Amino acid sequence: MSDIERYIYDQEPNEPVERQPNFDHLFRIKEISDPSSSYEVSHLAHTETFTFKMHSLLQENRVLKDAVSTLWKTHQYNQEYIAYLIGTYSKEEFKTIAEQYADPIQECEDQTHLTIAIDILLSTLGSTLSTLDLSILLNFSPSCIESNIKQIEYRPEDNQRV
Repeated sequence: MSDIERYIYDQEPNEPVERQPNFDHLFRIKEISDPSSSYEVSHLAHTETFTFKMHSLLQENRVLKDAVSTLWKTHQYNQEYIAYLIGTYSKEEFKTIAEQYADPIQECEDQTHLTIAIDILLSTLGSTLSTLDLSILLNFSPSCIESNIKQIEYRPEDNQRV
């Protein structure tokens, strides 16, 4: 008996269903060109597994793009600051330039996204990062990072999450 058949069989006729199970599947349908014009159907994967892998890749891509973008802006700001220190700009000119690079620090609205972002950065970089390092990479306040980093246990020597 398949999962769907077992699910239907186990339900009482008037019983309210609290949560419908996910029985989505990904199939490949191939038309066979012979006189009978038949079709060959093959099961590729459960969509939950398939979409989870795709979603996690997209999420990782987004986190890394955001971190690179933040690092690029920080690098540009540092270049302008160096130019100010060697006397290329006056103090007023530098303040005007620095305002272009100022972004407000984000607060913790989506705890799940932040925890996942921290996890992705720790596993990608494979080293221990301080709260301040993560704060700069993700543009979140250090207090938000501190409250979320406690949820992740990480061993940099194994490059794996525990």
